[in-house]
Amino acid sequence: MDNFQDLLAYLPLPANVVNHLTTHSALYLSLYHRFISLRSTLQTHILTPFLHTFIYPALLRLYNSPDILSVVLFAAVLLLSLKVLDMLRQAVMFWVRIVTRLLFWGTILVCGVYVWGRGVDGTVDDVRVYGGALMDLWTREYDKYDNMQKQAKVAAQMNGASRKGYKGR
Repeated sequence: MDNFQDLLAYLPLPANVVNHLTTHSALYLSLYHRFISLRSTLQTHILTPFLHTFIYPALLRLYNSPDILSVVLFAAVLLLSLKVLDMLRQAVMFWVRIVTRLLFWGTILVCGVYVWGRGVDGTVDDVRVYGGALMDLWTREYDKYDNMQKQAKVAAQMNGASRKGYKGR
């Protein structure tokens, strides 16, 4: 006990803490000894039998058969690489979500600013004009590709009538 009190005298602690520690040092030391004895009891009665019964024989079996060890090592490397790839996927998806949200809310903001500056009536007129132009363009392209498909069908029928045998079905 004297050694403990001498040690406390050298530590830069407030007087009330030193007084508390010197009066209750027996309690703290007994708790420390109980903890040490509990740890040694757990180690002796639980951990060591478990290690000797299950873990050491498994490690010895792995060490003696290199084929199993290489399979286990391959599985561990595979699992680790899949974990790394999953982390990479999560990082990429995070940034994709961020960019998607920024584009969505940026579009909403730009549309709002456009309506604010142009007015509701002007915006409706612009949508009608640009929408009509877009609809005309889509209709022209659709008719063009529809005519191309019809011409290809007629050419295939004329080609297929002249051939005998396989007709592409």
